[in-house]
Amino acid sequence: MTSTSRLAEAPLRPSLDAGPVALPGSGPSPTERAIANLPRHLRRYVVAQDYDAYTPREHAVWRHILRRLAAHLSDKAHASYLAGLAATGIGLDVIPSLDAMNEKLATIGWSCVGVRGFIPPAVFTELQARGVLAIAADIRSHEHIAYTPAPDIVHESAGHAPILADTRYANYLRRCGEIGFRAIASVEDEAVFRAIRTLSVVKEDPSASPGRRIGLAPLCKRKYKGFAPLLVDSRIRARRLAGLPEALRGGSPFEPWRGLPLPH
Repeated sequence: MTSTSRLAEAPLRPSLDAGPVALPGSGPSPTERAIANLPRHLRRYVVAQDYDAYTPREHAVWRHILRRLAAHLSDKAHASYLAGLAATGIGLDVIPSLDAMNEKLATIGWSCVGVRGFIPPAVFTELQARGVLAIAADIRSHEHIAYTPAPDIVHESAGHAPILADTRYANYLRRCGEIGFRAIASVEDEAVFRAIRTLSVVKEDPSASPGRRIGLAPLCKRKYKGFAPLLVDSRIRARRLAGLPEALRGGSPFEPWRGLPLPH
């Protein structure tokens, strides 16, 4: 398993058997079943989670982040977030297995598959519309333990999955995916996506020159306004959000989706 600082060495690759290999006679794993349900054009973005390749240091990175995050959000996050960690197969001490997550997610009508870094918005929203959570299989390096610009398993699993345990929010998120998938993408949208993906890799690459980062920055600044799930994948981000005025953060204790047209 590579850390996000080595994403450039592992481009997107086709995979029809992401997740641990099933033992002979045991049938497909939960992750294999999730992938089998995807159309072929989406499977090409799926990568395997080689769980045994995670190092003790990478598990320690996960443990450090999740323990501090859970403690910090204990009186700030919506109750469904912390309860949703265990409900979606996410523990505080070790990196979650996608198979374990799929066993839990199946009970609420969702599943998850591994991906590598940023994927095209149309792919992400189609997966979301199908009730499939895209989770970056890599984990940030210990040098970037507080925050990483590239998607990783901390951001994707602990940031996205727990709130899916709330059925109403899960249905709302699937609907957002359906609407997003139907949106018309332009050539410029594709250029911005590719620039952001490349910049996220470059920022994690210690050998990247400052000139390369500066050259990509102007294109990446072309942002589009719209709704995206609020992610609290780092303690620093959670602290900044919790410090916002009450009118901006939607109430107290900190409830990310209050103020949005949700059933909460």
